[in-house]
Amino acid sequence: MASNSSEFQVAKHWAEYEEHRATCFRTTHAFEVFALVVAADYRTLAKKFVDVKGERDGASMDVNEKEALLKARVRVCSWGPRVIRGKSGEGQLGGDLHQNGHSKEGDSSKWQLQPPSA
Repeated sequence: MASNSSEFQVAKHWAEYEEHRATCFRTTHAFEVFALVVAADYRTLAKKFVDVKGERDGASMDVNEKEALLKARVRVCSWGPRVIRGKSGEGQLGGDLHQNGHSKEGDSSKWQLQPPSA
């Protein structure tokens, strides 16, 4: 029953996964992904990354583009202008990945974290 439910959820949201280049991997498991991130082995992680949008469109990112995207996604900033302050004063991560400060699409060799727009 759980398998059918999770398969339904994946199918239900697959178009969003493709459009936003969801972080998906092949031939690995959660512990290995964790270890590769902690070890900063982004090259190996990039080789396991599945570019679902690229596969759909027939224009998959190369390993260097995947590596740049993954580096940007795992970096955390818990201080400075990218943090949203709540009533309690605790920081919350804000912002989104943008290429050259403009959009999520295009050459991902210059992915960076941008502050959230108001």
